[in-house]
Amino acid sequence: MTNLMLFFLVMYAVTRMPEADRPQFTKNLAKALRGEKVTAQKQVAAEQADQKNVEKEVAVSLKKLLNTDDSDVVLTEKLIRVRLSRPVWFRSASADLQPEAAADLEPISEMLKGLPNAIIVEGHTDNVPMGAARFKSNWELSAARAAAVRRFLIERAGIPEARMVMAAYGEYKPIGDNATADGRRRNRRIELTVVRR
Repeated sequence: MTNLMLFFLVMYAVTRMPEADRPQFTKNLAKALRGEKVTAQKQVAAEQADQKNVEKEVAVSLKKLLNTDDSDVVLTEKLIRVRLSRPVWFRSASADLQPEAAADLEPISEMLKGLPNAIIVEGHTDNVPMGAARFKSNWELSAARAAAVRRFLIERAGIPEARMVMAAYGEYKPIGDNATADGRRRNRRIELTVVRR
């Protein structure tokens, strides 16, 4: 009888609370019924605000670190995007990271390692045909380059593999004009996207 009374009290409480609070309440109720620890809503909100502040600080630090024409950092509500158009990272039609890439990637990866967020590693190229190169298309080249950077972040920086996602776009998401040398240089890039919580 007591359990039935409690059930009706909980149902009544749910109908009286604001619509926005219901999903969190039902999650907490399910946790409590499983015997798990329930974190107070105010504490969750404070932790989320702290995380957002840390992410913002990382974005500002990255912007200062990458203050060059070859790099850009964008911070939005949903992501931190690090855009790296560094011609010294890869030789033409190659996906082998050059030694110079480590000097750029190590300080970036140290900052990213401190975040628990998922990271998307994107490869992009210009639209120059591959010819008789090792890769049959720019898409395959962009995938191999993204894989090389992902491998560096995992093996050299110690970022957990489970946090990494890889994407390859080839020539299909240009940020510059492929009709000019400077535009093609800007299009040959790696982007690291940190997904904000």
